[in-house]
Amino acid sequence: MTLRTRLLLGYGYLIALVIVVAGTAAVGFFNLSGGLERVLESNVESVRASTEMLESLERQDSATLTLLIQPEVTGESLEESNRAFQTSLETARSKASTSRERELLDTIERRYQTYRQQRAQLLEAQPDNPLLAYENQTFPAFRDVKTKVLELLDHSYQKMVDAEQRVRSRATEYGAWLGFLVAIALLSLIFLTRGLRRLVLDRLTDLQTVAADVARGETQRRVQVERRDELGLVGEQFNEALDRQMELRSRMQGRLNEHDQLVAGLLHHQEGPCALLALDGEPIASTLPDDVHQSVISAARAWIDQQGRDSVSQGEVDELEMELEGVEAPCSIELVQTPGGRLVGWMVSTESA
Repeated sequence: MTLRTRLLLGYGYLIALVIVVAGTAAVGFFNLSGGLERVLESNVESVRASTEMLESLERQDSATLTLLIQPEVTGESLEESNRAFQTSLETARSKASTSRERELLDTIERRYQTYRQQRAQLLEAQPDNPLLAYENQTFPAFRDVKTKVLELLDHSYQKMVDAEQRVRSRATEYGAWLGFLVAIALLSLIFLTRGLRRLVLDRLTDLQTVAADVARGETQRRVQVERRDELGLVGEQFNEALDRQMELRSRMQGRLNEHDQLVAGLLHHQEGPCALLALDGEPIASTLPDDVHQSVISAARAWIDQQGRDSVSQGEVDELEMELEGVEAPCSIELVQTPGGRLVGWMVSTESA
């Protein structure tokens, strides 16, 4: 598998994991918000309807007592409160979501009908002691209805509490799931970073180190190739280039050695001891005796540094006879030229002392 494929797979996996985390967070948020909205809408309406039923019951009770005490008062307030109760009852029934709630609503409706019948009978009878009659006949039915409405109100409130706990529990589950996904993403990022360092950075550092060592002259250094990917191919090509360079250097060194031997052999055919110097005075080959070799070479180089270059530039005589400082034997320095007239060096000749 190539390095490019490994990197694409690693980063593709990480991107996919990030998309999954973001998608899960978005879905969880919308589910929680939608569920909370539905719960609040349903339960708040149930609580409101129960509260309105209680208020209408209290108004009906007050209107009933008023009609008992003052028969000449019209019953419009009583009828209005009755319609309000029926409306609230229907609203609560439409928002009912549990069997217990529907059972309570059926009980409330039955007891309310009983309360209405007993109230109508009491108002029609017009007893001599209306308060006592109300206390004995109508109030128990009113109390039964009110008790059930209060029970419905408590049930609706408990539903809100239970719904809140469910939403909170679901939010905790989503949070734990998201935390798990984030932890996986972080661990994956750590492993991906370590893999990137192992597959790319460490190998690039090794390649840089080998290149720096080779630049300093350690020509035997080579890149260690462990994988046959892009960097592995670069390492192999780098090693091959170094091997070719070493081969060329060896061949060149062998050729230079042959040239040195050839020049030394030619110098042996010269009359008298002599030495061949480059244009800058660097010795190339010599047949000078050992006892004068170093002194003659040093003196010739000093003369070349001081006067020889000017002599070349001014086109003076090619062969100069002179006494070199520190050398007792007479010496001559001659410019060496190619057949085409290009200057290539100096020939220093002397007689043995």
